[in-house]
Amino acid sequence: MNHYEYTQSVLRTARTDLNKEKQLQNILLGIAGESGEILDCFKKQLFQDHPQDKSKIMNEVGDVLFYLYWLAENQGFTIEDCMAANKAKLEKRYPVTFSPTLSLNREKE
Repeated sequence: MNHYEYTQSVLRTARTDLNKEKQLQNILLGIAGESGEILDCFKKQLFQDHPQDKSKIMNEVGDVLFYLYWLAENQGFTIEDCMAANKAKLEKRYPVTFSPTLSLNREKE
């Protein structure tokens, strides 16, 4: 499945009946909530002796992905746009590979 197919498939479940501002509120709360569920999986593993539940983690990452795609759509760009911008930023910041020295001495954006 490519990004376009994913977008078409999952965004059909987004609350598009809401106005753009309400959608944004829904999206931001959704990202926070689903990210919290990922953190909870690791909290349980690290501090409550639960086994790692990769299936649960994968499902929650998928939920965050849904909200990120919806956020991009809501703001008028695509995930591909985000990927290209992030790639360019990281290539400029770290031309060869990550370096703590480059990280400490990089220009503020």
